Amino acid sequence: MHVNASLEGKLPGMIGGVTLCTLSMPLSTFIASTKGGDSVLYTPWLAKFGKTPDQIDLAATVDLTQTLNFHEQAIEVPGVDAVALAGGFATVARSKKWPVTPKSIGPVSVLEIVDPATDAAGGLGTAYVFAKSDILYIVVTDDASLLINALSDLH
Repeated sequence: MHVNASLEGKLPGMIGGVTLCTLSMPLSTFIASTKGGDSVLYTPWLAKFGKTPDQIDLAATVDLTQTLNFHEQAIEVPGVDAVALAGGFATVARSKKWPVTPKSIGPVSVLEIVDPATDAAGGLGTAYVFAKSDILYIVVTDDASLLINALSDLH
């Protein structure tokens, strides 16, 4: 699905020598396609800005070869600035009892947000959240070099 090519273009097409698959969809479609994880944060986060998941697009890039433990999302919320996006997301995560820790990684200040249930199940439960302009980026990986590379590209 490719509903927002402009937003897709803000994500990398390759990382760590692996070509990534990029797609975009209404955020509501993404939420309906997954159970738990960060999907439980989106509706209350957007409500703070008077928005619903039907009004917002999400772009994602993933490694279909499953060579890398990496995926990245970009969520565009028109009219909302970066500070409000990241701060509001952290507030909602904290309200769900998810640990949120500010960190500096390479040239970027991020919020490290841990999904306790995914983490306890042995999945990739740690996300690195960064906002720029009216886009919230979420990078999920357990590979420090991929994380630095992805964040450097966004900065």
